[in-house]
Amino acid sequence: MWREADAGLRPSDRQRHRSGHHTPYNRRESKYASEGFDLSRSVLCESANTCGKLLGPIAEGVRKDALATGTQQTDETPVKL
Repeated sequence: MWREADAGLRPSDRQRHRSGHHTPYNRRESKYASEGFDLSRSVLCESANTCGKLLGPIAEGVRKDALATGTQQTDETPVKL
């Protein structure tokens, strides 16, 4: 059973949501087990690796597009020091 906070999230959003907290795989393994999912660390590592391989071409395309413009945009939000 997924946590209430994950309800309604697409699988890709759920992965990003959980990965965004930088949770180590051993803690994720325990967390999933407490939620009723028997997922080993090797399965979690392999799924993250597969996601990276699948998203690699998209990331490379974004990188090429950004570098092809010749300029880069910056955030001009003032920061008080």
